[in-house]
Amino acid sequence: NNSRLGAAKAAAIEFLESYRKGAGRLVALVSFSDGATEACEWKNVSTDEGYQAIAAAINTLSAEGGTNLEQGLDKAQGLLGDSTIPDTASKNIIALTDGKPTYYNEPYDHSWLGIIPDIRPDGDGGDCDEQTFKATKEKAASIRTMGYSLYSICFGAANEEVKNPYTNKKISLFDYLNTYIAPGKTYSANSLTELDSAFGAISNTITTGLSSGTVHDSLPTGVTSSAIPNGTADWDLKDFEKGEEKVGDTTTYTYTKRYTVTIDPTQIPEI
Repeated sequence: NNSRLGAAKAAAIEFLESYRKGAGRLVALVSFSDGATEACEWKNVSTDEGYQAIAAAINTLSAEGGTNLEQGLDKAQGLLGDSTIPDTASKNIIALTDGKPTYYNEPYDHSWLGIIPDIRPDGDGGDCDEQTFKATKEKAASIRTMGYSLYSICFGAANEEVKNPYTNKKISLFDYLNTYIAPGKTYSANSLTELDSAFGAISNTITTGLSSGTVHDSLPTGVTSSAIPNGTADWDLKDFEKGEEKVGDTTTYTYTKRYTVTIDPTQIPEI
């Protein structure tokens, strides 16, 4: 409904405000109903221009039709595979839905008629049937297998029921999302406050993850250190001193590792 959509837009923009406070933060937007569309291509929301573009796209979204979460995830997966996005980047998908999946896309092969195969929405549009349940689950699994982090937010619909074809019993939409779509990374929200909290928790998880990683360190000939007994070492960023400097809306992080070295001038190669 419109009030729920308004709350979702407001919370999404609050998320942008938090997430953009760092260098090179890229965001793209996908909308989905009976199908899925790219609502906005990749934008660097660390810049005012990029932020305004995504915010404007969010504000133009409308709520109508069914819920093709499978195709929404498919579009997002395609965007993350874009060759312009560095392989080393932290890649995350946040799927916000206010209802159970009611569609998925299935290829229709008309080659026997001499027609190019196409893909159309399948499902009854009113319930999550077995095919929709499994197709959406499989698409989410393929995303996680690729190493992307997948989060889901169930907004105002946690108690909707979905029939589990594996047990023939009904489960809540929240349980479906938390078990089959984004295990351990699903949030339930029933109000704008709870939605803000869910987005905030995800933003904190993502930005904290950006501060993790391994640094390879090595010493040149003639330089030794007890901290690096074999001349090389791999450091985890958590072992470093972390500093930050904020200039406007951009925060720059600096990591410092301190250790003592001994220099043997007789071993230093002549230049």
